Amino acid sequence: MPMSQPDFVGVKTQEFVIQPTAFCNLNCAYCNLPYRSSQERMDMQTVSRIFERIFSSSLVADRVHIVWHSGEPMTIPIRFYEEAYQLMEQWNTHHISATFIFQTNGTCITQEHCDFMKAHQARIRISLDGLQSIHDANRMDRAGKGTFERVMRGIDLLQKNGIDPTILMVLTRQAFDYPDAIWQFFIDHRIKNIAFLVEQALGTCNVIPLNAPEDGERYKEFLQRILVLRDACLNPPFVREIDPLIYYIKHLTQPVWARANTPLAVVSIDRNGYVSTLSPELLTYRYPHGKTFIFGNVFENSLEDILSHPQFITINREVQEGVASCKRTCEYFVFCGGGSPANKCSESGTFDTTETAHCKLKIKAATDVILAHLEKQYQEKGV
Repeated sequence: MPMSQPDFVGVKTQEFVIQPTAFCNLNCAYCNLPYRSSQERMDMQTVSRIFERIFSSSLVADRVHIVWHSGEPMTIPIRFYEEAYQLMEQWNTHHISATFIFQTNGTCITQEHCDFMKAHQARIRISLDGLQSIHDANRMDRAGKGTFERVMRGIDLLQKNGIDPTILMVLTRQAFDYPDAIWQFFIDHRIKNIAFLVEQALGTCNVIPLNAPEDGERYKEFLQRILVLRDACLNPPFVREIDPLIYYIKHLTQPVWARANTPLAVVSIDRNGYVSTLSPELLTYRYPHGKTFIFGNVFENSLEDILSHPQFITINREVQEGVASCKRTCEYFVFCGGGSPANKCSESGTFDTTETAHCKLKIKAATDVILAHLEKQYQEKGV
């Protein structure tokens, strides 16, 4: 569960999103990453300096996730990660708990990857859009061919090795029509963790994809049906858009702390060692006025230096003004914490704004649906 606290004072860095390459072997219809044809890769000197900076910092938390992402990490040979793991252990002199996580499209998984993950207790998140017809409509390779069968082979190999992947499913308009089939698909394939990611405007995708008046109602109907199916399931998968919200509604005493708008909660580093923070997606963005979100480089700066970087100070001020506006004006703030700067900037060109099309679905619609579902349950139980 994310921490619950009202502001970012004293927050430690819990997650490092590291981009070993911007290259991706797929060409998904809704991809928001630029430079995904670039063949450049991070070298070991940069990896070593990254881990030196992480484990010498006073800002690092007691437990950290090292997420290999923002390109397709498994297009890089496994020996890269074996060397990276050795370098991490070399610099981790205080023995901080550190977990490797691969965020991947799942098409390149081999037995070597499975062996590595088992040996080092690494985790894996895989992008899979449920049913083959939905997946292959958007998640294509560079030849325009669907990738469903390749992803499923990778998932099957992981499961045979006792590894349970988290599945990241992008919800498009097409998916809204098939909640029963999608739920049953995940049950049949023994998926234990699911994230339903509403298609959104981010980065190179700056057109808001789900902004029609009927989109909100269709998303609500989808979630309503998923909740019914979840209740009928003996051991339902954990759903990131449902289970945490239910917990917050039942137990919340303070506003949710949003990592995306909290400086240094997440630090992102690209293949050349350039560093960013706030929403991880900002690492590869350009501001509408041409500015970037780079706040240093591991060869020149410590993590602490980010806080005094002039560009960071300017951008963070605008981000926090937007968060403050959300807090003043939005009754859902307690469940959101002020939203994602990347979504705000992609949709409106500024961070100092409040409601986005994305938060209408991800937070407002989802909260309304879950509240109504819980109230109905309590009424049926006579509570």
